[in-house]
Amino acid sequence: MVLRLILKNVSPNPVEARLDGRPPHDFIVRRPDGTEVWRWSHGQAVQDILQIRVLRPAEELAFEGVWPQRDNNGRPVAPGMYRLQGIVRLEQGRLASAEQNLTILP
Repeated sequence: MVLRLILKNVSPNPVEARLDGRPPHDFIVRRPDGTEVWRWSHGQAVQDILQIRVLRPAEELAFEGVWPQRDNNGRPVAPGMYRLQGIVRLEQGRLASAEQNLTILP
């Protein structure tokens, strides 16, 4: 399953995005009770690199990852309801998307 997170400048002015780390994004899949099932960055080395991007008004940055519908231990996940959240790491913290529902069918 391809996951996509978009960071968009919704202001009328250019905005400087100080992206922290390479890659500067992550995706987390949780059960409805909040238990983490899978994290895109699990087992990956994240380089401590600051990347500065200036976004013009309405400009977007897109980040992608792939969830193989397995947990962090490589086991297939059971059918059911899950929650997905995207994260962008910034120099001064992080931005997190609202959680989205995912349903894995049998």
